[in-house]
Amino acid sequence: MPDSPFDPVWPNGLRAISLDLDDTLWPFAPAVARAEAALHRWMLERFPGIARTASGPGALARMRERTAIERRDLAERPDLIRKESIRRILAAAGGDGIFVDEAYDVFYAERLRVELYDDVVPALEWLAARYAIVAVTNGNSSLAAAGIDRFFDAAVTAQEVGAGKPEARIFHEAARKLKLSPSRILHVGDSHPMDVVGARRAGMAAAWLVREPVPPAARDTRDTREPDAHAVVGSLGDLCLLLQGTRMATKDIPR
Repeated sequence: MPDSPFDPVWPNGLRAISLDLDDTLWPFAPAVARAEAALHRWMLERFPGIARTASGPGALARMRERTAIERRDLAERPDLIRKESIRRILAAAGGDGIFVDEAYDVFYAERLRVELYDDVVPALEWLAARYAIVAVTNGNSSLAAAGIDRFFDAAVTAQEVGAGKPEARIFHEAARKLKLSPSRILHVGDSHPMDVVGARRAGMAAAWLVREPVPPAARDTRDTREPDAHAVVGSLGDLCLLLQGTRMATKDIPR
């Protein structure tokens, strides 16, 4: 990893920040677990036979995983993968497929209820005062539902582009929306293969956000032939400190 947090050939400086959402701005697993629990309760009320084929929320998660593997044609459509998994569970319990959309609405309403990490709002306030900010996600979360859409100049989803991270197309679409060269954008995310490698391949700088220590075994699985992060940060507050050191001096850095 280079000593400097940014590539020394970076042309004319940083203009924008690209942010992943799930597990970067909020934890993903708790939101999905709550949503699957709410969906399972709804199913039990409407179709008691569900208890025989899907005894708990975990069965919904397993069916979703199985569906994602079998329906790779839906890889960029998490909504359709979830709907297909719901359809399969309802069918197994003798339910009617006409209720798939209603069931999905129950799931999605709860899925949107995310709990931001403590550092997110202070960091976004600091970043938005200095850079354009774009969200880049393979999921279908809502910035508005999370209450942070005011900080963002644009958002790009895999569904919209037809390609998800780590494909270059989704990063290039983010740059297009901001009317910037990819080389002027720093992408920040929690996934090394999706966020770091994808952004670097697309011509962006990348910061790897590691909120929890990475086990040595996980570090060893990284492909050393791929480009690495320009920086590794433990929080978005640390990212702001890093940017302060490379761009300007200011106080009130969020921690």
